[in-house]
Amino acid sequence: MISLRRRIPGAVPACFSIPFLASFPPAFLVTAVLMTSFVVPAFLVTAAMAESTPGIQQLEAAAKQGDAVAQVRLGRLYEYGDRVPPDFARAVTWYQLAANLGDARGRLELGMKYYDGKGVKRDYVEALRLVTLAAEQGLAQAQYQLGLMYRRGLGAKVDFAKAVGWLRKAAENGHPRALARLGVMYMEGAGVERDDVEAYVLLTLADKKGIIAAKGRRSIVKRRLGPDQLAAAERRIAEQSRKAAR
Repeated sequence: MISLRRRIPGAVPACFSIPFLASFPPAFLVTAVLMTSFVVPAFLVTAAMAESTPGIQQLEAAAKQGDAVAQVRLGRLYEYGDRVPPDFARAVTWYQLAANLGDARGRLELGMKYYDGKGVKRDYVEALRLVTLAAEQGLAQAQYQLGLMYRRGLGAKVDFAKAVGWLRKAAENGHPRALARLGVMYMEGAGVERDDVEAYVLLTLADKKGIIAAKGRRSIVKRRLGPDQLAAAERRIAEQSRKAAR
């Protein structure tokens, strides 16, 4: 005989207790609710988020004392709604403070807010200025983004040569997508003399790093190579792989 327990109206399953919910980030809770038929009472989600506030309060205290790393981290929490309600304006405020202190990551994050028009009015010129400052400080992601902006003419006139230069810096700093983008520039002869061997090497390295878009381009450029060119390219790839493994 199957026994069915009567469910008491309004009862909350143990798995929805506050400590249990607090063990997951809010983004996970939202996803879980959307993907299941369970309806989690809003007050429980709010309470679970509240239990994580001590860490945020400590972060905010450090940020207010001029800790640029804490300011950037706090900005990200507000940008992505991690343990706090999403608030682009507050994210921008914290990024601005970090940028004012000369923090490369703060400059990049603030620049990207101007790029996307989130929390501030979209301004590609200001975005380019901030991203350039971060790129000059050696931040690979900023170098990659700056290369894309010159490639697309955002914040300045299209400049393929500058795009190649910044993408190369980002690639040299280990940015996988920069390898792929630079490979395409060599493949197309944009801002640099067309070089199918170089394009194949870069696209292969990007493919090895998991950049899916590089695979198709790599196949195209491979068909352009003669046997000697392909052999030379494969030797360079093997050498690059050995260096990366050291």
